[in-house]
Amino acid sequence: MWAWPGGCRCWRTRCSRSSCLLAAVAVTGAVLAGLDRESLWSSFLITNTAIGLSAAPCGLLITRAKSDNPIGWLFLIMGIAHLLTAGRPRR
Repeated sequence: MWAWPGGCRCWRTRCSRSSCLLAAVAVTGAVLAGLDRESLWSSFLITNTAIGLSAAPCGLLITRAKSDNPIGWLFLIMGIAHLLTAGRPRR
């Protein structure tokens, strides 16, 4: 059986902390940039942050219960991916 380097607990903790940090960075950047509601919706900041903040904890709960379940890891990665794209500027 394959095991994560450093143990699963270490990776889950890092992923959950990074998802909260990414959401905070996206929201803080939008506030500091002075974006209005229309530009927040058109840049997908609100939707990607909501999806990321709901998918990452779901994946965290699944991987905490059963660490060899790939669905939990997919949810965790999907949540972090949405949070990474939440703060990107629209071209």
